[in-house]
Amino acid sequence: MNGPILISLDGSKFSEAALPWALQASRRLGVGLDVISVAEPIPSLEYAEWNVEAERWTAEYVDRIIEDCAGDAGGEVTGVGLTGSPLDQILKRAEAKEASLIVAATHGRGPLARSWLGSVADGLLRTAAIPVLLIRPTESGDHIAAPEPVVSDILVSLDGSAGSEAAVAEARRWTRAFDARLHLAQVVTYPGEIASPYLPQTVALNREVVEDSSRRASEHLEGIAAKLRGEGIDVVTHVPEDVHGAAGIAQVSREIGADLLVMATHGRGGLRRALLGSVTDKVVRSVDVPVVVTRIQHESP
Repeated sequence: MNGPILISLDGSKFSEAALPWALQASRRLGVGLDVISVAEPIPSLEYAEWNVEAERWTAEYVDRIIEDCAGDAGGEVTGVGLTGSPLDQILKRAEAKEASLIVAATHGRGPLARSWLGSVADGLLRTAAIPVLLIRPTESGDHIAAPEPVVSDILVSLDGSAGSEAAVAEARRWTRAFDARLHLAQVVTYPGEIASPYLPQTVALNREVVEDSSRRASEHLEGIAAKLRGEGIDVVTHVPEDVHGAAGIAQVSREIGADLLVMATHGRGGLRRALLGSVTDKVVRSVDVPVVVTRIQHESP
């Protein structure tokens, strides 16, 4: 995909923490950058003057960002300031510009703890038809920081399904652009349906099931890795064991010092109520490294 990278900004320094990643990706992938900021109007006549001022400010803000980014992107820098529903306007703009990626900053807290995404970022993950890159800045007082846009190790989470391998195609693009090492990981979870883990025979059966699953996962990953190595890509495979798939991926990410995580998610076309895959959802909401989420495309029934 050669369309521009679209970055969503809301006028805050927090959202702008994702801008270095958008610019770096633009340069590395050799595509342009499109900046969008959307002012959400207040539906009341008494706020009509405020809405007009917000629209003017948004347009001026985007113009300033475009000017600041000129010459730093991998192609033409464009942009637009709009009013309306931020999510709807971002999706419409992405489609109109035939964007190849949407970049946004998101909030979150705590490894595998209860956490939350910004409403726009959450909506993008659930509805965007193109890959979404989420950057999670940290805040300490007035200081806002995000990981440097340096990518040496990319982690891809797979689950053994053909659909999850959509993430491999997306990761291949990033791996080549950044000349990075690619890590393929598939978590083997403990068989929770087997009763009474305290009985010796059950413990042995549990171990046998896990070992068999690990062997099959290793064979599956090595098959994918062999093809990628044939393309000159440096690939490492990981088959961790964990009670939960999301926890296993987060652990591998920490162990290898991943700079970028790539995952695939399920959805129902462009429906607003589309659900993320449960593991993808938990991982996105827990890890601190930037995450690219790409949609598994399904044919219409």
